[in-house]
Amino acid sequence: LVALLFLGRLSDRLGRRPTALLALAAIAVAVALFLAARDVGWLIAGRIASGLAVGLGSGTGTAWLVDLHPRINRHATLLATQANLGGVGVAPLIAGLLAAYAPYPLLLPFILFSICSGIVLAMVS
Repeated sequence: LVALLFLGRLSDRLGRRPTALLALAAIAVAVALFLAARDVGWLIAGRIASGLAVGLGSGTGTAWLVDLHPRINRHATLLATQANLGGVGVAPLIAGLLAAYAPYPLLLPFILFSICSGIVLAMVS
């Protein structure tokens, strides 16, 4: 929320693609911190980097969708909201299932998240 509040208009100044790439870089830092975590301090640092990435990415993504469909602004905003809420609901469910039933529960969710982030990076670049 803090990142969205203070950095929400960053993509208006820097552009959508550079800001999206910055958000993806913050995701990479967050994943690295989570994977390297040896105590609670590392987890807090990873959570801060993750929050920064989400704040940058959600604001930029919403603005980018509106830019792509300016005449149907309401639909683009609704789509972005649904995508955010869907991620908020589905991601913890998947992470919980992986943690409970998959091998390497402390690594596998972050590895899969890295793969998904790489796919997004390829689409943004």
